[in-house]
Order: sequence, then structure tokens, then C-alpha cells
Amino acid sequence: RTFKNEHLAIFSNWDGLKDLGIETALFAHDSDSLSFNLKAYLKRSIPFYIKPRTMGYSFRGMAGANKSIELHLDISELKKHPKDPLLLRLAQVGRKFGFPFKEFIRAWDGNLNFMEGGLQTVQESYIETELDDDFNTVEVEKTREVQVPGYSLHLGANKSGELFLSKLMEKGLVTQENDTYRFLFSPLLNYIRNERDMIFYSGNNAPRFIYSTQNRVIWMDEGTRYAFNIDSIKRYEVFGSLQIPVRRIFRRNKLI
Repeated sequence: RTFKNEHLAIFSNWDGLKDLGIETALFAHDSDSLSFNLKAYLKRSIPFYIKPRTMGYSFRGMAGANKSIELHLDISELKKHPKDPLLLRLAQVGRKFGFPFKEFIRAWDGNLNFMEGGLQTVQESYIETELDDDFNTVEVEKTREVQVPGYSLHLGANKSGELFLSKLMEKGLVTQENDTYRFLFSPLLNYIRNERDMIFYSGNNAPRFIYSTQNRVIWMDEGTRYAFNIDSIKRYEVFGSLQIPVRRIFRRNKLI
């Protein structure tokens, strides 16, 4: 009944889905002149224990980012089920990279925003050797404006957020330089912390927020912008969609 009016529907009985408690996985193809769309439906034998939030915050200007993640989920019930197959699988994947998943789930409240794209201007200190009036060499500290990649991360976190951050530094996934932080290969990031938020950002100005309830991922890869959306979440069912622009694919294969 789910995709009964679609011309092409795909059913999966992959064991990897069954291990997550997913008993039904359906996909349907839809497209127009601009994009190839893949609609997805997942039904679970046990509840998902996740609900969409009625209100959340998102970065202003996220639509123009090359890469972005926007999640506004209520995971309070999920935290009560630490043996949930989804949590166990994510923890298993995290262990491969040394990611402290247990501390992350304990601290996270279900809100997450990530944005990468563009450039930000920052003031950088450097040392320059000069000659004084007596022709002696002296080292002088100066500043200059440099451009760094635009990078912003917001994590909704409770009081356990600082423990999670310290675990990331302990694992070497985050390093600290004075009052700034670096995530692996990210630029140096400023840090803002309040009772419910952890905000990291490059540049001189903190990101601005707007209200949003969307749950989506935008990812640019080799010039193609992929968009994944969680369209609705019910207790046992999830509907999602994946959009792939076709113009670049057609152009690359000389179809237009």
C-alpha cells in the first residue's frame, strides 16, 4: 500500500536492516527534469523511540552551504533504551574511530547543526623579524587578515557536554589551542557554551540562528549536491527522501 501508485518500487530484506529491528524497507523512484528522487519507507518491529521536535534552531544561511546537517529530534525515550539495536550499531561504528559514543548520547539532546562552506576572515598573529634603530634584529608580533574555511557546529547538550568534549580531546579527535579548538582537519574554532548549547565556529562572528523543524543532510561531492530528508517519523515508521540533481550527471555524460 505504501508506494502502490509508483511505477518502480524496490523492496529490501537485507540482513543488515533486520539487525536494526527494521522488518520492512521500501524504496520508490520518482524524478522530474531537475532531479532524481528516491523515496524511502522503513517499518520497525520495535518502536524507533525518536520523535521530531516541534521547534528547533538552525543556522541562518544553511541553504547555501556545501555541506550541512540539521537534526531536531526528541531522543529522550531513546536514551531509556541503551540496548536499542540502532544505538548498539552506532556505538560499534564509533569505536572504529575512537569516538566516545556513550558520552555523546549522554550529553546530546537531539539538536545538531553543522555547516561547512565559503570563507571567513580572521585576525592571525605572526612574528616578523625587523631591524631596530641600532640595526639590531628584533622580533615583532603583528596581525594580519587571513581567510579560513567557513565552519560552524552547534550541539544541543546538557551538563554532560564538557565531559564529552574532554573525551574527544583525550581521543585526539579535538585539540585545543588557547581558547580555540580544532576538530581533526578543521580550522581553529571559537567556542561558546551555555546551559543547553555548544557552539563552535570559524571567523570573527558567531553564527546566527533561525527557527526550524527540518531534519536533513546536504552534502556536496564532486560537484553534485545530494539532499537527504527525514520527511516524517512515527512510532514504528519513518518516511525519507533522497534528491540527486541530474543536470551535472547529464552534462558529464554529454546528454545535454
